[in-house]
Amino acid sequence: LARGRKRFHGREVVLPGLVSGILWGIAQVGWFKANGILSYVIAFPIIVATPGVLAAIWGVVLFGENRGRRNSALLAVVIVLQVVGVGIIAL
Repeated sequence: LARGRKRFHGREVVLPGLVSGILWGIAQVGWFKANGILSYVIAFPIIVATPGVLAAIWGVVLFGENRGRRNSALLAVVIVLQVVGVGIIAL
């Protein structure tokens, strides 16, 4: 913030920002625990693939992204390939 200027954000974004930060911190702790239990070779693909899949599903369900049959089919193929790939690595 600069002196004499109004705030750039409203108060309504503060609570969601704090909640997001808390959830991120919980996820970091989970990442460290997973590295302690699993090997890094197994934990890394899981931690890299999962947020993208969850964000894609969240975007479709909550925000109506990827409209159309072709886009939905392509997204489904990508999600299945990621799940299969992570499953094979985890074995």
